[in-house]
Amino acid sequence: MKEPKKCGIYLVLPTRLALNRLSARLLWRALHASGKMEGCRLGEEDLNRLFREVLRIKRKYRGMELVDVRCVDGTVVKLRL
Repeated sequence: MKEPKKCGIYLVLPTRLALNRLSARLLWRALHASGKMEGCRLGEEDLNRLFREVLRIKRKYRGMELVDVRCVDGTVVKLRL
């Protein structure tokens, strides 16, 4: 994110730490415990597959720009893989 005459902020997130089997299991259990999975047939293994696919896409399209927002006041927000 850049604003006119200010330095940019770069957030580097370790995807491997965020998208792994342990996170999938914790997310699945938290969603089930909160009752937000009512009627949803998404299982723990499905979340594992989803996380693996996200990692594969991230490797294949590294650096791909997902979001590029430029405001009238000069603020710029970019989101990349």
